[in-house]
Amino acid sequence: MTQPADGAGGSAGTNVSLADRIEAAIDERRLLDRVLTLVGIESFPGGEERIAVAYAGMLAETGLTVELDRTFAGSPSVIARTAPSAGDAGPLLQLAGHLDTVPVAQDPPVIRDGLVVARGACDMKGALAAFAEVAAAMAEAGGPRRGGLLVTAYGQHEGSPAGTLHGPLRDLLRRGIHGDIALIGDGPHRFLPIAGKGSLIFEIHLHRPGEPTHELLAGAVTPNPVMAAHRFVELLRERATHWTLADPAVGGETFFIGALRGGDLYNRIPVAARIDGTRRYPAPRTFEAAREELEAIAREVAAEQGLDVDVVAHRSGQPFRIDADDPFVATFRREAAAVSGAPLPLDGIDLASDINHVVELTGIPVVLHGVDGARAHATPEWVPVAALVRAARTYARVVGAMLDRDDKGVSSLHPG
Repeated sequence: MTQPADGAGGSAGTNVSLADRIEAAIDERRLLDRVLTLVGIESFPGGEERIAVAYAGMLAETGLTVELDRTFAGSPSVIARTAPSAGDAGPLLQLAGHLDTVPVAQDPPVIRDGLVVARGACDMKGALAAFAEVAAAMAEAGGPRRGGLLVTAYGQHEGSPAGTLHGPLRDLLRRGIHGDIALIGDGPHRFLPIAGKGSLIFEIHLHRPGEPTHELLAGAVTPNPVMAAHRFVELLRERATHWTLADPAVGGETFFIGALRGGDLYNRIPVAARIDGTRRYPAPRTFEAAREELEAIAREVAAEQGLDVDVVAHRSGQPFRIDADDPFVATFRREAAAVSGAPLPLDGIDLASDINHVVELTGIPVVLHGVDGARAHATPEWVPVAALVRAARTYARVVGAMLDRDDKGVSSLHPG
């Protein structure tokens, strides 16, 4: 175990900062054990019960007060807090992340060649393990000297069998279960996003009554859902040529088709086809406007081809922007540089994440900083051990900086 720095005990007279003490108490072996525990539990969207219970227990062992919120069946949310600080009043710092992984199986977890190879290793159980390790290290370092720590973990980020994508997170936020500032352990680690696009995940279901029919025996007017799906993509591509909205930080509007399903034989007209894709957009475009455009194209295709159509649109996040001069952003960049030895640049991000929802529903300052997302959603998924340790040390320093104070009771938070 890494030994705490001299003075780890929270004495008001120590010259060693809380950030230094928490970072010094990070234990690499213990961190890896936490990661292996979490990645060893399958947690596909809608089935996060086992990992929620395990993570709640892991956080409780660090001394946090923990509860499981079961508002969403099969997808409990973990809510863990420090006891109220005995020091000066200060911010409630939230560490947040999702418990589920993409629903694609992978070989059993292993540490090999300096990598943790497992589903969820980088997206984002590595960060959840780092949060728990930081909580344990903070307890060993004497606990917060101002403010408090809130850890939340929730499901249905990567998908939702019940159609409630991001529902657990948004429910917590609407009920006021969030910090004054928040760190989400997901996304990029080489830059800090201060602006992002909104994202809509869509399903277009084209269907007709009747049965599958041989192409030569069907009537001349029998509509083909597969060809209608092709027509929908054509029209969407044509509409996209007229999209002129752009943001200097994140660029313009886009769409992507990830799956087109329909039919079962080369010469049969199917009764249904389905298109799955994404629609990404900067402000001031909204989810509602993007959905209405997709619905209008779908209705046009359905009328033209003689089919019925249903459009399902999942809100994957609204466009967001963070104040680049916010003191929390400055503090995070300072502490990240203390660990990595290099400045953390500011940039925009196309990827929609939990930050979109937190900014939309709370307006609080939020930092999005992951472990190393290079293999997110990939097979095999892995994360370097060194990246896990770097992230844990960074989170430790940020928690320490935000929850520390000097002898005069002044926060260590400053613009850099």
